[in-house]
Amino acid sequence: MSAVSLPPTVRRRMLRVRMLRRSNLCRYCRRPVAKRNSTLDHIIPRARGGTSARSNLTLACKTCNAFKGDRSPAELTAWMIRVFVASIVARIGGRP
Repeated sequence: MSAVSLPPTVRRRMLRVRMLRRSNLCRYCRRPVAKRNSTLDHIIPRARGGTSARSNLTLACKTCNAFKGDRSPAELTAWMIRVFVASIVARIGGRP
């Protein structure tokens, strides 16, 4: 019997479903993710030399994936801290 090669879109969908079964939490916001709102995110962005290997893919909600863009996880964390601090400072009326 010969192996059947599946189209990339089908392989990605199957991988996303397996990841949802394992843990249905977004890697970034840690909220539960519904199938219709889930995406596969490249931990190290492809624009930065990351691959589409399973070890570089994670489950993320569409909002967090779009928010992350082509940032690395460390850059995303630093950026989120800056945004959070700026919002707190703006609430108390100071300057960031």
